[in-house]
Amino acid sequence: AKNAQQGFSDCAPVATSHDEREQVSKALSRLCKMAAAVMDADRATLWLWQAGVTRKIASHGCDIPFRSLNWDFDAVDYQPDQRVVIAHALKDVEREAQVTTGSERPVAFLCRVPVAVAPNYVASLIIFAETPRASPPPGELHIVNEIAALMKCEFDRIKQVLLERPNSGKVPALERQLFEKVMSSSNRVFLLDAKLVIRAVSDNAASILGDTPGSLVGRPYLDWESVLGISVAYFLKHSLMQGTCTSDLEVDFPARNGIPGAWTLRATPVTPSDTEERYLYVSIQALFDSIPAPPTGRPLCRSSYDAGSIPLLQPTADLLFSTLVQRRSIRARDGVNYLSIRSWRQPIREFQIAALKALKNNPGAEFPNRIAEEFAGEIKSLLGMTTFNVVVPISCGHSKGAKCLSVEIARALGKQLNIPVVQAFARQSLPGSSHPKQNLKRPPLQLKSPVRGNVLLVDDVASSGEHLVEAANLLRPHCGTVFPVAWIGGDAADDGSHD
Repeated sequence: AKNAQQGFSDCAPVATSHDEREQVSKALSRLCKMAAAVMDADRATLWLWQAGVTRKIASHGCDIPFRSLNWDFDAVDYQPDQRVVIAHALKDVEREAQVTTGSERPVAFLCRVPVAVAPNYVASLIIFAETPRASPPPGELHIVNEIAALMKCEFDRIKQVLLERPNSGKVPALERQLFEKVMSSSNRVFLLDAKLVIRAVSDNAASILGDTPGSLVGRPYLDWESVLGISVAYFLKHSLMQGTCTSDLEVDFPARNGIPGAWTLRATPVTPSDTEERYLYVSIQALFDSIPAPPTGRPLCRSSYDAGSIPLLQPTADLLFSTLVQRRSIRARDGVNYLSIRSWRQPIREFQIAALKALKNNPGAEFPNRIAEEFAGEIKSLLGMTTFNVVVPISCGHSKGAKCLSVEIARALGKQLNIPVVQAFARQSLPGSSHPKQNLKRPPLQLKSPVRGNVLLVDDVASSGEHLVEAANLLRPHCGTVFPVAWIGGDAADDGSHD
């Protein structure tokens, strides 16, 4: 504890200048780092609660400045001045959620220590890790309490600024600090206000959005919604209203100057000052896909009927599009209805399955695009263009390459419908081959990212419909409508009645 106090003021006077406030912010972040090190944890954050909103004012291991979320002590079973330790939060999910870490990643160990408690605000140090650990011994807790006391001294030096309410026509100091951090960031980030107007943008993000930072700042969302799509605005507004992060939204910006067009966008609510004004900190990351080419000379398809004497041929998408039966069907299973567009042709079903397996190893761009065109045509004729906010693919299990056919179909469909794609389910690595009978043995799906809005749920093949039903039931508690659709479902007899 004595070593921790080196380099920190002993309740020094209030920081009045910008430089002094920067020094205090750095000191608080260093103290967060010390607290995490003491408990061998991944991250530590100093949160400030005011009037139902908690916001991050210093941290170690958490990059987004002033992260904020709706949260109140009325919903928890402990007092603002009470210390809370959860050694294995994964066994106590409700309690972990109550404590509030603001983390988007799993939290297994958590320690909350009060720093400053007043009637109108509470500052708390939250230490957390992604793996469980034993309850900290009294010595560690004592050191963390000493660090919290040092935090209290530094917090008091900038408390006036942290609690500052904006005056008319005046931008609070912490909001200016937020703008500066965004503009000087080397990452692709930009900042939106409550009206979805760009308030700050980094140079790298501006290049993706297709203009200079000076030209983008002050532009409303409506000026560039054709780039992001109207559905993205739905998720941004929901994030602002609910104080929650968006899912990772896969979007397409126009390719410019050799910069690819496929990106992942994520919006996080941030609140730098004690104000109802909330911003969205939006980060953009490139969506990289690499798919290994099949080894030279290796056959992509070997039918179960092949005895080795028949020459092996390269299957093509045309084989499937010309032989699969075009049959729109509304199927039902366990109270869930889903749409399938084509069916296997029964006499040559095994050949079609073998061809599909080979194409899934390297689907390319044309194959999923053609499937997506069929999906889009059916969706437009049945439900219209603006029914859905997002496309969600069923996760792959047996696909050996980096690309997954259901994901590639969803991405192509998202482009055609001008809505984002969210990979809401964890990818499963399964042994064996991708065959309809093998798919029945898949383990349960895991929902990694709850999705809001009306969802178009997409899969390439629905052997029994079980996984579409399972996925729909996992999504429905969090969203509005879920409409499952599969490209292939069921068999058709070869009597020509469905051609």
